[in-house]
Order: sequence, then structure tokens, then C-alpha cells
Amino acid sequence: MPKNKITAFFCLFVTLLFVTSCFESETKRPRTSDTSETVVNNDSETDDSAKTTEIKEDTKSENKSEEKTEKSSNDGKVYTPQKGSAERDAIFNALRVPVEKELKQEIVFAPNNFKVFGDWAFIGGEPLTKSGKKPDLKGTKYEDEADMFDSNFFALLKKDGSKWKVVTYALGCTDVCYLGWDKEFNAPKQIFP
Repeated sequence: MPKNKITAFFCLFVTLLFVTSCFESETKRPRTSDTSETVVNNDSETDDSAKTTEIKEDTKSENKSEEKTEKSSNDGKVYTPQKGSAERDAIFNALRVPVEKELKQEIVFAPNNFKVFGDWAFIGGEPLTKSGKKPDLKGTKYEDEADMFDSNFFALLKKDGSKWKVVTYALGCTDVCYLGWDKEFNAPKQIFP
């Protein structure tokens, strides 16, 4: 075989190996999206009876990776608290108080980034009503800016003794509003995206 054909074949082979390894590492990486909170669905506008359902997600591989990343807060690893765990519920409940007060309605969280390291937690995702819809901004400070409100939230929490407390949070960000929180609040960089 001529030398330039061998070189071309070798380049193609190396490229295929690279693409294959990238694909494998991408599929093995744990996903962080999570929409496991309970929501209430109303099937008709006039029907006052609501049934509670769990938001479904593609979780077979995700649950396995979360089980592997679930660690105690004392072992120095970044992890995502398991769905239904007391820690996860305590973090959501601490955040729910100021968010519901600001949005003036009951909220569930659909996090797509949830990391804990030591006594710190960072959560990013989408606030939803119990029916799984975007919050109604009427009557809130966002009402006049509803067209500019991105349906997202970001929060930094710290555990004080046995209780999680909100350090800071942001709603409806149109930029990377958590940029600099690590320095401003002396929080570990590992928990931020």
C-alpha cells in the first residue's frame, strides 16, 4: 500500500478511536437532571378533584449513578442526595420557603443540577407549580418583566448544625447569576456547574 494511503488510514483509525472514547465517556457520565417531586395534575379546568402523580423521568441508569455518588457529607466527595432522602427533602424544604414567598404560590423544583459537598449545597433547575406548569408571575415583582423571566432558579445553601439554610438564591436569571458565589460566600467550587 502506498505510504500516503497508510497515513490516511491511520488518521481515520485514530479519529474513530477518539470519537468512540468521547461517546463512551459521555454515556458513562452520570446525568444530573431530576424531576422526581410530586405534582398535582388537574385533568379538566372545571374538575376540582386533583390526582397526585409523580413526574416521570428516564431514571434507570441515572438512579444507578446516583446510588454510586451518594456519600456521607463527611467523606469529602461531591454527591447528589438520593430521591426521597431526608437530606434532599430538607434542602428542598429550606429553599421552598423564600421561593414560594417571592412567587406567591406553591412551588415544586425540577432540578437539573444538584450537588452537595460537606455542609454546602448548590441547586439549579426550574421552579414549577404543583400542576407541573411554569409559575404565574401575576402579582409578583416579576409581573412587569414576565417576557424576560427565564423559568429557572439557582440556590446556594449551607447546613448549620442539623438544619439547611438558604445562603442566597436567584430566580428567572437571564445570565449566569451564580457566577462568583464561590468567592462571595466562600463556598466550594466543586458544587457549581
